[in-house]
Amino acid sequence: KYVAVVGDLMMDKYVWGEVERVSPEAPVPVVSLVGESTSLGGAANVAANCAALGTKVRLYGVVGGDLEGSHLRELVRRNNFFDAGIISDENRQTIVKTRVIAQNQHLIRIDRETLSYLSEDIADNLFEKFSADINSFSGVILQDYNKGVLSPYLVKNLINACREASVPVAVDPKTENFWIYKNVTLFKPNLAELESALAKPIRNDADLEAAGNMARLKLNADNLLVTSG
Repeated sequence: KYVAVVGDLMMDKYVWGEVERVSPEAPVPVVSLVGESTSLGGAANVAANCAALGTKVRLYGVVGGDLEGSHLRELVRRNNFFDAGIISDENRQTIVKTRVIAQNQHLIRIDRETLSYLSEDIADNLFEKFSADINSFSGVILQDYNKGVLSPYLVKNLINACREASVPVAVDPKTENFWIYKNVTLFKPNLAELESALAKPIRNDADLEAAGNMARLKLNADNLLVTSG
């Protein structure tokens, strides 16, 4: 059996360098390039972490029809887990977060991304791949970073399919789509997301228990786990 991870796929790129002077063109440091590295990010990183723990993983998501998408696929294969659930969409950019680091300081991050929801055609294609494999799943993780893959349309189909197949579903949400994840097995917001979704401050354990019960009942979730960050 496999754990399926569905969500926003990203690639983390690191540019390492040294700073010895300030640019004469503007008051910014000049970074002399020393090296570059890339790693899986977003839902792809969650899948990689599961694989590192010895879990058999299948990953489902979308990349752009670009060089970065090909690179992300290669990183997935290097991590030795299933990548056939990754779809290329010519109308999207592969999400890449580039961090420039010098003298052990994070100088800047550059985000390259498409944030719109998937088209229904692409969402249907992704769901078809997922549902064709569902009998091989022991569990499903929906990993949302508000980057457009987990649209309300796709989420509803994914959860309904899992319930019909008696496959447990765990969700790591973001505030924007907080309330669309109904009828799941485990819902795991962090404290700030829970406060934002309920528009109520959580100051103590009693507030936390009340907020957690309110969210769990509204979502009809079997279990709710609140993390600190």
